[in-house]
This record gives sequence, structure tokens and C-alpha cells, in this order.
Amino acid sequence: QAFLSAILAGGIGAAFDSGWVAILSIWPLWETLRPMLEWAFTRGAPASPLPKMAIGSQIPRQHATVICVTALLPAAGKADWIERRLTDLYHKNPDGELSFLLLADFKPAKYPSMPEDDTMIAAARKVIDRLNKRYGNRFMLIVRSRRFCKTQNCFSGWERKRGAIVELCRIIKGEKVPLACFRGDLARLRRVRYILTLDADTGLLMDGAAELVRTAIHPLNRPVIDKERGRVTAGYGILSPKITVDVQSAGKTWFSRVMGGAGGISSYAVSSGNLYQDLYHQCIFTGKGLIDVEAAYQLLDGAFPENRVLSHDILEGGILRVGYASGTEMTDAVPSSAGPWFDRMHRWIRGDWQNLPFFIGGGTQKFPGGIVRWFLFDNLRRSITPIATV
Repeated sequence: QAFLSAILAGGIGAAFDSGWVAILSIWPLWETLRPMLEWAFTRGAPASPLPKMAIGSQIPRQHATVICVTALLPAAGKADWIERRLTDLYHKNPDGELSFLLLADFKPAKYPSMPEDDTMIAAARKVIDRLNKRYGNRFMLIVRSRRFCKTQNCFSGWERKRGAIVELCRIIKGEKVPLACFRGDLARLRRVRYILTLDADTGLLMDGAAELVRTAIHPLNRPVIDKERGRVTAGYGILSPKITVDVQSAGKTWFSRVMGGAGGISSYAVSSGNLYQDLYHQCIFTGKGLIDVEAAYQLLDGAFPENRVLSHDILEGGILRVGYASGTEMTDAVPSSAGPWFDRMHRWIRGDWQNLPFFIGGGTQKFPGGIVRWFLFDNLRRSITPIATV
């Protein structure tokens, strides 16, 4: 891609007798040629679905899993969102050794505690108690305490989502973590082997959790942890499903219709290809998927400098190794207007450029090179392309 784009950009630069035109032309040409070249590269490479074990929809006790929704703790008057969210997940994945967890942080504040905190926690605890009484003791609530963040000069949840998953692994492994609230069965949580992490607006389909666990427990997919090198060298510490746009959010406004497309899930249960999985047998982590607790506990804790990594998904995936579970789908919402869209894009691009030291070789010894470094470069390339095009 780079070579062909450079040749064409050189021709355009020569036509305009300008080196700057040639340099700037590389990026839009690259983006224009990319779909065609990727199609050519994968034309002779069949989709590589990961093998699965035949356990049906019943997750066995020895492979206990928690479906973890990471979010900011809602205000007391909006606590019913917790009930709707966790109930929806339960009805779609009711069988087997599954637990349901809201892993929440308070909003950042100038002080470690705020007057409304206790009211918010009390409302959330009532929801969890009500769900446990109705459906069995399978629901949990964790609210992390605020800690001072030097880079933002405020009190917030340590390392945000990345820190939340790291601390959840610590809790599962029996360590003490500073919490504002824990509600639920701690013994049940400490039996967990897999964390299925979702964002607040991520949709999980019927028996989606069991599908991912069936894939994770296959001997060929189980992670091989190399503690000396500080990463997974074979198998997968993370399974990333196919992500599609939620049909309701896609049709909400004219903006979302344009940016999100038609939305919706695949009509048939077929395996789809992924360029990196098919050619390199690993893919990009997008922040949603099944995480092996043992691998994450051993390798992610202390892997990165504190308060220096905003866009952490690719880095975590580089350490734990990510497999693309094409047979499992999740849905994600698309912003309904330009403001949230550009806010999200700004956050992503800022995080990508903060990862520049990892791309050029700094950062951490645990971080592998090769294809994962290419993931970082490709994100940087995409952030430059709109500017170069204009």
C-alpha cells in the first residue's frame, strides 16, 4: 500500500512540480487504494474461524464468566438504567455459570468524595438487591473510589477503564482494592475465569457469552503466557467479536443514518473474514470482548506507566494477543449528531498520538513489535489523512 501510494503521489508531485504536493498526496491515495488492495490480499485467503468446544449454551462452573459493564455511576434518579441494562443481558444469556456486574466509577471531581455519592450508591445497591431477589444471586455492583490524577488535576477512577479491568482482576484473584462499594456474592466473583467486558451501549446477542467461552476454552485458543517476555506467545488472551452498528441508533437521526449505515446484525450465522486474522492470526482489540483473567492478571498489571495511556486497547491486545471470533456479534451505538462524533474522534486521535513512544520503540519491554506496531501506525495514518486531503 505504501509503495504504490508513494509512486502515484510522486507522479502527482511531478505534474505540479511540487514536493509538498507529492508528500500530502500519499495519505489520501493510501486511503483510496486501501480497500482494493486489502481485497486483493485476502482474495486467496479463506476466512479463518477459530475452533470451538461443544458445550452448548451452558457455561460450566470451571469456566465461570462475568459479564462486566463498565460505566459511570448514574445519578440516583437514573438508577433504573442499571436494571434495564443488566436485565437485558440476563435474558439474552440466562444459562450456565454467568454473573452480571456493573463496574462503575464516579464522575471526576475536585474532591475524593462528593455529597451525592452516597445517594447514588444507595440507589444502585437497591437495584442490585432487587435483581438478585428476582433472578438469583448472580448480580453484582462495584463502585471504585476516586483517586487523585496528576495529569487531569482531579479525583477520578484510577486509569479509567483500563484500571477498572486491572483492579477487577485483582479482586478476582483475592487482592484488596480500594472500593466505595461492593454488592453481591464475592465468593462467586472469585471463581470467575473470564471477563466479558462491554461498554454502556454495547449490545450482546442471545447466548453470545457462551459462544465466546466455547471458543476460549478450545485447547488451540488457550493463551500461552511467557512471563519472561511479558506477553502471550500463542493462543489468545482476548477474543474480540464482530462489531456491528446497532440498528436503532443507526436510524435515530439523519446524521447517524449517514455515518452508521443501515445497521443491524447479520441475517445468518456465517463466519466473516478479517484481514489481520486471516493473514497474521491475530487482530485489533476494540475494547469489547472476552478476557482471560489469569493472562490479564499476570501481564497487564504494571505493564504501562500510570496516567500516560489514554488509548490502551491496541497496547493491551499486543500483550495478550487478540483472536477474532467472527461467529459472535455485538452491536455498538453510533453518535446521533456531529458534536458527539467529533468529541469521540478527538479522544481517539489524541490517544493514538500518545501511543507514539510505543510505536517508535519506547514505552514498555512487554510490548511486542511486528503487526501490532503496524496497528499503531495505521491509526496515526488515518488521523493525518483528513488534514492532508484538505
